[in-house]
Amino acid sequence: MSARGERPRPRAEQPRAEGAEREPPPDEAYPQDTAEGPLWWEVADAVWLAARSGGAPDAAGGPPPPAPHGAPARQEAGPDAPEGSPGADDEPLAPPGLPGEPGPTADAPGDGTPGSAGAPPGAGAPFSPVRPDRGGQDDLAVPGPAAGPASDLPDPQGLVRALLRLRRTRLRPGAGPLDEHATAEGYAERALAHPSGPGARGVPLLPRFSGEPASPDSLTVLVDAGLSMLVHEPRVKRFLELLAPLKVCARTRVLRMDSDKAWHDDLVLRSEHGPAPSPRRLVADGGSHVVLVLTDGVGEGWHRGAVPVWLARWGRTAAVGVVQLLDRAQWPRTGIRPRLAVLRPPEDPGPAVAPNAAYRTVPAAPVDGLAEPFGPGRPGAAPDGAVPVPVVPLDTDELGAWAGFVSQRPEAHELNASVLYAEEATGDPPPSAQPRPLVRRGAGPDPADAGELVARFRETASAPALELAVCLAAVPLNLPTAHAVRARFVPEATASDLAEALWSGLVVRRPGGIPITRADQVSLGFRPGVRAALLASGGTRERIRALLALAAERFAGAAPWMEAFAALLHGRTFDPALPPVHDETAPIARALRPAMRALPGVMRTAADLWDVAPAGGTGPAGPEHERAREPAPAHHQERPEQRDDVAAGDSVFPGAGRGGAPAAQRPGVPAQEARPERPAAPEPPRPPGQRGRPAVWGRVPPRNPSFVGRHDLLEELARRLASGDTHILPQALRGMGGVGKTQLATEFAWRHRDEYDLVWWIPADTPTQIQQSLIDLAPRLGVDIDRDPTSISRSVLEALRSGEPHSDWLLVYDNAADPEDVRPLLPSGGPGQVLITSRSSQWRNAGGNLLEVDVFRREESIELLRKRGPEALTGPDADLIADKLGDLPLAVEQTAVWLYETMMDPRDWLEVFDEKQEELLTSVAPSPDYPWTVGATMNMALDRLYQTDPAALRLLQVCAFLAPQPISRRLFNGARNVEGPRELQEILSDPAVRLGRVLRSIDRYALARMDHRNGTFQLHKLVQETLKLPLTEEQRAEYRHCAHQLLANYEPGDPESVADWPRYAELQPHVWETEQWDCQSPWCRQLVINQAQFLMLWGRLRASRTLAETAIRHWTHHLGDEEPQTLRLQALYAVLLSMFGDFDDSHELTLHVVDSLTRLYGPDDAETLRVSNDLPTDLRNLGRFHEAVEVSERILASQERLMGRDDPVTLQVAHIHAVGLRLIGRFDEAMEIDRYNLQRRIEILGPENLRTLSSEYCLALGHMESGDYWRALDIMEGSRTVIERNYPADNQFRLGALLVLAAILRRIGRLEEALDISDETYRLYLEREGPDSLLSLQATGCHAVALRAVGEHDQALTLSERALNALRAAYGEDHPLPADAAVNHAVILRLVGRLEEAKKLDEQALRVHEARLGHEHPNTVANAVNLASDLFALGRPEQALEQDARTHRTAREVLGENHPLTLVVWRNLLLDRAAVEGTVPEEERAAMIARYGEVFGPEHPATRSAERDVRGNCDLMLNLL
Repeated sequence: MSARGERPRPRAEQPRAEGAEREPPPDEAYPQDTAEGPLWWEVADAVWLAARSGGAPDAAGGPPPPAPHGAPARQEAGPDAPEGSPGADDEPLAPPGLPGEPGPTADAPGDGTPGSAGAPPGAGAPFSPVRPDRGGQDDLAVPGPAAGPASDLPDPQGLVRALLRLRRTRLRPGAGPLDEHATAEGYAERALAHPSGPGARGVPLLPRFSGEPASPDSLTVLVDAGLSMLVHEPRVKRFLELLAPLKVCARTRVLRMDSDKAWHDDLVLRSEHGPAPSPRRLVADGGSHVVLVLTDGVGEGWHRGAVPVWLARWGRTAAVGVVQLLDRAQWPRTGIRPRLAVLRPPEDPGPAVAPNAAYRTVPAAPVDGLAEPFGPGRPGAAPDGAVPVPVVPLDTDELGAWAGFVSQRPEAHELNASVLYAEEATGDPPPSAQPRPLVRRGAGPDPADAGELVARFRETASAPALELAVCLAAVPLNLPTAHAVRARFVPEATASDLAEALWSGLVVRRPGGIPITRADQVSLGFRPGVRAALLASGGTRERIRALLALAAERFAGAAPWMEAFAALLHGRTFDPALPPVHDETAPIARALRPAMRALPGVMRTAADLWDVAPAGGTGPAGPEHERAREPAPAHHQERPEQRDDVAAGDSVFPGAGRGGAPAAQRPGVPAQEARPERPAAPEPPRPPGQRGRPAVWGRVPPRNPSFVGRHDLLEELARRLASGDTHILPQALRGMGGVGKTQLATEFAWRHRDEYDLVWWIPADTPTQIQQSLIDLAPRLGVDIDRDPTSISRSVLEALRSGEPHSDWLLVYDNAADPEDVRPLLPSGGPGQVLITSRSSQWRNAGGNLLEVDVFRREESIELLRKRGPEALTGPDADLIADKLGDLPLAVEQTAVWLYETMMDPRDWLEVFDEKQEELLTSVAPSPDYPWTVGATMNMALDRLYQTDPAALRLLQVCAFLAPQPISRRLFNGARNVEGPRELQEILSDPAVRLGRVLRSIDRYALARMDHRNGTFQLHKLVQETLKLPLTEEQRAEYRHCAHQLLANYEPGDPESVADWPRYAELQPHVWETEQWDCQSPWCRQLVINQAQFLMLWGRLRASRTLAETAIRHWTHHLGDEEPQTLRLQALYAVLLSMFGDFDDSHELTLHVVDSLTRLYGPDDAETLRVSNDLPTDLRNLGRFHEAVEVSERILASQERLMGRDDPVTLQVAHIHAVGLRLIGRFDEAMEIDRYNLQRRIEILGPENLRTLSSEYCLALGHMESGDYWRALDIMEGSRTVIERNYPADNQFRLGALLVLAAILRRIGRLEEALDISDETYRLYLEREGPDSLLSLQATGCHAVALRAVGEHDQALTLSERALNALRAAYGEDHPLPADAAVNHAVILRLVGRLEEAKKLDEQALRVHEARLGHEHPNTVANAVNLASDLFALGRPEQALEQDARTHRTAREVLGENHPLTLVVWRNLLLDRAAVEGTVPEEERAAMIARYGEVFGPEHPATRSAERDVRGNCDLMLNLL
């Protein structure tokens, strides 16, 4: 080889370039050696040397890749070295190892395969500069600085290994080691072909190389550039840094796409370094292409199908894969909703990577079919023409599996994955294919939806995401601030949690195009009302203060008023007047106000007073300015939380609107108009002045024509209600009795009635009254009332919260008790307003908006006295009277009426008043709730009434012992048998005439409030106290007993009658006020028992328990422990205890009642048998299943002997006995009873009676547990038709039947239907019962099994764990029901790789099952099957074989050869033997598979998985007891 300084050889000796396009003809002279530059063959030598040294520039002339971090850098070439030649250190660098690992030595470089120790040069290095598109050159670049913390990229080393599996190699000519033999042969051939003559150059000696492995593929990394992806930018950056130096393909480039585009034609690609191809040309140049998409699937284009259209097109010529950056639990709410499938390469793959369109796909076999399903999607066949695109999380195993499958590695012959079926059709996907999005589409919900958004978010969000959202609601929002909040307050939250908090529809993009990465600007905001709803749902005062301090710190330099705010926050000043804000910093102030309002004292006051420009406009927004402006129509007025963050028309985030990336971060793409047809605009609401009367005006007291004054209070109340926070923090009017709280609320409702579509008045003394008022409202809202009361009231509250059918509503809760009693019955959000009146001081500390109502101002007292009093009353006299009365409104009104009716001289009145007050002071002790002025004034009126109409006074005195609630005139109808004063008996003898006359006399003196529309009258609490004062003890006892009799006479007598429940609700406050249990009459005491039973049936369990406990204590002390009514109420109380989970106390009390009744009346008495029938349920609750069957068998025999087998009561006793038989595994006996019961109930009660359907339900359950799934399905499908026709959606019996139907469908392989039914049932139970009831826990556990069956393991694990822990807390760890839940949970633990936990859980459950049910019970057998699978997964096949062998013998003996449990243990036993013995006879395996086909059918998932030699799992139906 010649060097540059050598003399050139003669031309005849110079070799020609091998591979040149043409050789010089013999007569053409070679170039002469000149001083102008090297000869061409010298250049060839130099190139060869450069290639051999490894330090030459690449083919495009760029510099070599930089050295990896920590590796010694190459020395710069010396000044005499040729350009591009190696430097002084011409020893090539050894390729480094994986990040964090030592690199291999120079003589043992890695080969780039997954198993090698090395990696390509530069692994882990920063990106090299990127130039425009050039052949063979990488196009990777480091993105700009990421806004946020360091990346939380999992397992970087594992990701490098996974990505290296993409590398495919083939020999590239002209590269690699020198092939000396081929070089010599080539030289000889050319020398012989062209012998050189004298003076001619010689034949050139050109090297030949043996070839170098090189990748034939090109890789395009397509990074989603939607706005939501900014949260993931650190992870994306780190991922690209790992990929850049690996050289897994011949050419790698990074492109970005804006997935916020809703239509595929609008989608563009861009490169940060040079031009980017159009989507149509991305893979259109032939060759072998791999496309890897990094995304969170949140953008509008994913939801609308725009991006999948391109995936389908690219997938026809390239291998396309999607890396989903969000956690699996969030996938169903993005635009990427894959299904489980098995992908196989084409039969003849060819040299290029196989495109997606060539993949062969089969749906993945769920449940047993895959030991480790990869994705959260559901299995299903591919749509016609769809291109399967694998979707993998950023996980080393799954990414590596995809890479190995794409690179056609021998071990990756198929890919089990979550698959998105991409289609080229345009337009919106069908509604059934659209999941609930992570970010809502369209123009976004109305501000009234804040409560709904927060409730939905709380239901689905992870715990860190929920905590993070609550924290973010307290601060002005941008991405750096969000990262700071996450780091300081919720450090355990991941990037996925932050994405969930930001992109779940709660947050919107503020207008103006402010980059969300700017730390000194408010670029993000919450939807109207969402901040307050989040803070109310989970913000503590201490944390809110700390968050506000963080905001003050971060925005200190951006807002000049922040110093004053910080001083107020940290207590350096207590002046609530903050500087007005009308400049560009107003968004910061608006974002702070909801958190300020959530704090007590001066911070809340400052928030209310702060003058801040509203969103969407400029100008003052404080209270003074608001009063000065002209009021806008109601539908245009803004409330305070609507002025926070954003205005109603502001843009929402990608996926929720058309917002794109900030201009500073994303190259702009042309905006597009929304293409779907817009629905017709709704008719605009009428302005307040044109509405007239509300559509619903319910139970509002008549307007007081004598109402005076209170102008400031009414204005302040209107301002506060208009602020819009009252549905989260209710507005309360608080004051002592007699100050006019109810009158003020009534006047407000009448004055502002034209601003509302609905006004509803709710007596709120007790929760029972509130619930009944909500039920009465239900028909006005279109809510079905043919269901249980708790469900009705929840539906009413939901209708109010959603604003359908009335969005502008006002609820008035009058005379409310303490907040903890009322708050569960308030709407949790919505567009309406809530007003509360109360005497309770607890509302001051309840976090609400409290408005104190005090006595009249003097001028108001004088105005009322002169308005209602005699015309001759002068101002000075009125002033003296008002002074005596202390300006108490109730006393002022009473006095004005007195003076008008008696025409007494004011001077004489003053003397009489002093006398009455002195009498009062000598007879009663002082009380803050009983002003003297009221007592003295009332006494004067009552004296007058006694003189003019003594019967009216007696009526009032009896009513004084009732609750201060509206009293229906019907209470006095049909009460002729009531004992009482003579004057009262005269009224009751002819109520139609005499009652009306007496009530008119009472109304003359304003002693009661009359409501002629509803036929009621109501006494004020102070009037009642005044009426009781002069009574003797004997009179008090007489009048209270009279009240007892009136209530007992008014009682319907059948608490099980739904039609009578409104009357029982009406009686509830009076039962407590009169202490109905303290009565000598058994007739009156029976009302207490019936009332307690009504409350239990009505869903007010705590109220029922309190009433029962109170009465039992009193009756036990005064009547004795064995008095019949005491025993009857104790039996009811025992049932209540079991509902609260107090199973031991419940059983002990039931035993006591049964023993007492047996001793008093004998064992065969009807009452004894009725209470005894509660014992089996008690015993089952305690886990004593076999003992429960023995007891129910004895009761059935006695009942059958007494009443006969066909008596309805006997049929019910037999039904309970059958339940116990089924629970202990005696299915045939149970089904025999159920069949007989079903036939007799059809004949006696009819086919659609609830108890008839219950027998049908139990019969289907018996067939299912016996393994006859198809017979069970036939029964339940027929029963479902009747149930759907007769019962509302959330009826308890309907939901229980659907749970069984879902289990049957799952077991016969109809997984999609089963999951849909299970999901509906689970959600309805949560809405109906709340998350902690036993019914909800049963539904939760069953739904977890359904989710596991389709591979949605993350969500299944969460629900299953919740159900297991709650059932253990309710029943104890040694009860069979929690053990059943533990078996189901252990399957999920094993499938997600938590093997030791699964084994431990199965072992614990097996001990319980064997002890409680016996080793032959089907549940015990299923438990043992799963335990063997745990052992097998842990690598202990010998122990699994031993366990399965025992279980198989038991299953064959007890259940039979064809029972599904027998088949699954047989199948697992063969796999155990294969693992231990090496093989099993093929005929045994074939027999097992044939038996599966006979029992389940050849296409059943269990049969298919058995054919694939996959172990089977067992799940258990959670049956409540």
